[in-house]
Amino acid sequence: MYVRRPAASIGLQGRLKRCYIYETDHGSDHKAFDANFLGAVIDTAPPSPKLLFAKADWEKVNREIQELLQPVPRECQTDLEFDSQVETFTKVVSMAVKTHTSRAKPSLYAKRWWTEDLTLLRRSYSSIRNSVTTARRWGPDTTGIIPQVLMARRLFFSEMEKQKKAHWKDFLQDPTNIWKANQYTRNTNTSFQIPELCERDRTVQSDEGQSFPHL
Repeated sequence: MYVRRPAASIGLQGRLKRCYIYETDHGSDHKAFDANFLGAVIDTAPPSPKLLFAKADWEKVNREIQELLQPVPRECQTDLEFDSQVETFTKVVSMAVKTHTSRAKPSLYAKRWWTEDLTLLRRSYSSIRNSVTTARRWGPDTTGIIPQVLMARRLFFSEMEKQKKAHWKDFLQDPTNIWKANQYTRNTNTSFQIPELCERDRTVQSDEGQSFPHL
């Protein structure tokens, strides 16, 4: 088993509160760790929209990066100069990408039925499932853990179905949603009518060998 030691600055070393193995096993061959520091600022700002990198204008991004990095010297004499160069390069690239990349519009109808309880159940199910994956990788017998995985999976999906049904009932109780629900119940007619064969002023509506000469 290999142990990788995390590195931190001198300022963070004095504010370290605790550092331990992360409680959730993701099934990887590496163990994640969770570190807490005194005086850490919690970011309460709402998450920014997702960047659509597939629609980014990379030509403008490259052009802007080259223009902004022209006055930056290429050679570094000390470690401080190197750290400053890396920080400047990171800021320039990040600013150029954010400027010329479109952002996704979050959907207002994305899983309105989801709750915090479902999040906890999914987290519990994922943790047990990943622990089985880790155990299989290292060789121990996982026969005793399989029933726990199946039970957690059954509980998660059953609660999800209950929440969907409850949300649908609440949706129908609103009088303004009656016509919207009526559109969901309509059957779409995918049948189509075969066009008639026309030749001058004659029309063939049935087969019976009459359509062959017109093809």
